[in-house]
Amino acid sequence: MFVIVIKPALARRIIFMIVIALPTLGLSAELDAEALIEQGNRQSQSGDLDAAFSSYLQAVGKDPKSVDAHFKLAGLQLVRRDYTSSIKSFQTVIGLAPDNANAFVGLGMAYLHLGSYGMARAALQEALRRDPSKQADIQNVLDWIDARSGANGTSGHWGDGE
Repeated sequence: MFVIVIKPALARRIIFMIVIALPTLGLSAELDAEALIEQGNRQSQSGDLDAAFSSYLQAVGKDPKSVDAHFKLAGLQLVRRDYTSSIKSFQTVIGLAPDNANAFVGLGMAYLHLGSYGMARAALQEALRRDPSKQADIQNVLDWIDARSGANGTSGHWGDGE
C-alpha cells in the first residue's frame, strides 16, 4: 500500500473541475434523474458528499444512459478515493459519450492514484486528443509521470516529495 500526496492547489483544481465546474454533459431522459442530479449538485456544493453520492447513484438507477449522472458519480467516487469504482464509472461515461475529454481526465486521475501510470498516461493523452485546450494542465501531470517513471509509466507515486 502507498500514500499519494497531491499538491493542494492541484487537488483543488482537479476536484473543482470534476465535481463542481463542469457543465451538464447530457440531457436526462427522465425528469426524476435530472432532479436527483441537481439535488446531488447542491449537496456536493454544501459539503454533504454522502448525500450527494446517494443522489447521483439514484440518478444512475433512474436513467442508466445519463452521461451527467454517471459523470457526477465518477467524480464523487474519485473525491472519495474509491478509485476502482471511479474507473468503472468514467469508463461508462466514455462508452456513452466517447468524445468526452473530461471523462478521460477523470479516468487518468483515478489510474494515477492507483499507481497505474501507463493507463493514466494513455487516458490523459486521449483527453488531449479530444480537447487540446487542456494541454497546460494535462501536460503538467504527464511530465510528472515521465519524471517518476522514465516515460514508461511503471514506477513512482503521484505527489511523492512534492
